[in-house]
Amino acid sequence: MIEPALASPPRPPRLPSPLKFLRALQDSFISVWPDAAYSNPITAIRIGTRRMFVANSPAFAKHVLLDNAGNYHKTPVARRLLAPALGQGLLTAEDDTWKRHRQIVAPMFAPRRIAALGEAIVDETTRYLAHWQGLEGAPFDLTEAMAAITLGIITRTMFSADSQEETATIAADMDRYQRILRPSLLDFIGAPDWLPRPGTRAAQRIGDDLTETIARMIVRRRALGEDRDDLLGLLLAAVDRGDLTAREIRDEIATVFTAGHETTAMTLGWLFYLLDRRPEVETRLLAEIDTVLERRPATAADIDRLPYARMVIDEAMRLYPPAHSMTRFALGPDQLGDVAIPAHSVVVVSPWLIHRNPALWPDPDSFDPERFSPARSEGRARYSFIPFGAGPRICLGAGFAITEAVLVLATILQHWRVRMVPEHPVEPIALITLRPRYGLRATALLR
Repeated sequence: MIEPALASPPRPPRLPSPLKFLRALQDSFISVWPDAAYSNPITAIRIGTRRMFVANSPAFAKHVLLDNAGNYHKTPVARRLLAPALGQGLLTAEDDTWKRHRQIVAPMFAPRRIAALGEAIVDETTRYLAHWQGLEGAPFDLTEAMAAITLGIITRTMFSADSQEETATIAADMDRYQRILRPSLLDFIGAPDWLPRPGTRAAQRIGDDLTETIARMIVRRRALGEDRDDLLGLLLAAVDRGDLTAREIRDEIATVFTAGHETTAMTLGWLFYLLDRRPEVETRLLAEIDTVLERRPATAADIDRLPYARMVIDEAMRLYPPAHSMTRFALGPDQLGDVAIPAHSVVVVSPWLIHRNPALWPDPDSFDPERFSPARSEGRARYSFIPFGAGPRICLGAGFAITEAVLVLATILQHWRVRMVPEHPVEPIALITLRPRYGLRATALLR
């Protein structure tokens, strides 16, 4: 049987002209790459006096993200785009600020803590699924549904909140932020920061709204007059010790929502889209879940007993990595293979491209969870699969995200099958995260 083609942006036959390239980047960061960029170890692009290099091999990715990571900072464009919402959080901070923040936040994501959150993850998923009972067969937006589940999870696990009032407002603001703020042509030609860019004022207003909402969340917690063993409690304790400022705690809370809420929601949305394309994969996954769980709720202890579920999730993140691209600014000159990297160049390490490189992944555009079986994973280069980044800046929440994805997936599939609405257009678009441009229309059918 011929597998239906998976959703992908149109690929140009060659790199567009500089002006068309920049305009395409404004719309979606993954829509500019021709076939050659998926297979070439390195692609060089010149835009006026600016140089950009796409590092599309495990060795080059490792060099940029690990071996010579000190030479590569976040690009000025990325900082400008993210700063109004995320300030100097872990996604945007550099050097000593980044190290200090990471040391403070890291204990929240220790394996022992993550395992203890399993029950809350399943409870929140089950609570949300009650909404589907009276809607069987009615179309809905799948990404919005998955975002509602992960919002409930992050509200409860990271902030111990019974109400989603503030967290729902933060999530809605971040959604608006992604939709309005795009890179400007001025960014790519090196224009000074004082020149106004489209969307900048609106983005700053959203950033101000985020500040006010997070301040209310902190006031509500302080009013309780008690310590809680969650992320918010960890951050407030750091403020009390003088290790974080009030502005820094605001930035980290906003960052957690971007990195820990939407990314898992998008992964789950794309995963159900893929299962709809391959019924035999879904059948095998259901058999594993039913055999292991035997109708009881899933727990964190079941993660290792659901290896095929993990393989399915990994393959979904290979095809549709939420963090689709990592851009870095070369502080000094460097060398990638035979190619000289001048100082102040931009180097792109793109999971979207590396995960679809035919030299690394046979038949790269097909959905095949067996790629991640132990036999086929043996000998695979570490940096050929980097959905959470790599090197010192690898995502702190990777373990939490995998635990959450496995438990949410198992809980849903114990009771429901998700079917995509036929003929609804599906196209990935690369904003801050990899989203479906037109959403994912689906129906839920009780098993």
